[in-house]
Amino acid sequence: KQVSIKPNDFGTLDINLKKIPAGVSSNPDMGFLTVNTTDGRVRLKIQGIREVQRMPLEYFELIYGTYNLKAFGIGLETEKKRVEIERQKTTTIEMNLKKKQRAKAVRYSLMFPGGGQMYTGSKSRIRGLIYAGTFIGTGALLSKGISTYSDENKLLDQYQANYNAATSAAEIDATWALYEQQSATVNDAQTNLMILSTTLVSAWLTSIIDSYFFSGL
Repeated sequence: KQVSIKPNDFGTLDINLKKIPAGVSSNPDMGFLTVNTTDGRVRLKIQGIREVQRMPLEYFELIYGTYNLKAFGIGLETEKKRVEIERQKTTTIEMNLKKKQRAKAVRYSLMFPGGGQMYTGSKSRIRGLIYAGTFIGTGALLSKGISTYSDENKLLDQYQANYNAATSAAEIDATWALYEQQSATVNDAQTNLMILSTTLVSAWLTSIIDSYFFSGL
């Protein structure tokens, strides 16, 4: 409205605004997105929008264009979709997520320790990182230990050959002392390999058992 005010004028002006109906925007370049779901645990991530949206989502205003959507929830499989938002139109879709399966969690743990926990999500991921970290770290130490054991064992064979070739009493005593010392070193390396191997297998088995009994699926 346009009004004219003169000096010493006093009056009352009533302005009644009409509410824009759902699915209509004052900006001609805007469109709307409605996402329905049957599970209130589902959350929605929209490309370019920082905040995670609760579901169901009704008449969410977006500038026209193509958007990638990601629906997720605790204990639910993740689903991705691409939608086209048109000017002054409402795009309506359904995103009903399937429940995560315990069998799949166990299968992932069989493939790699911690995989089942990462699949389960939520607090289980912390345990998954522990299993995976233990497995990778122990595997690296085991690889190094195998190399060390091989080198020490070759040296033991050399000391044994020197002992067998010794002729004088002094040579026999000296080579035998070296052989005994190296034999103890090889035994220690072998024990270390057994400990690391047990830890490696334990991390793998524990991850599988955890996925089966404590995944909550």
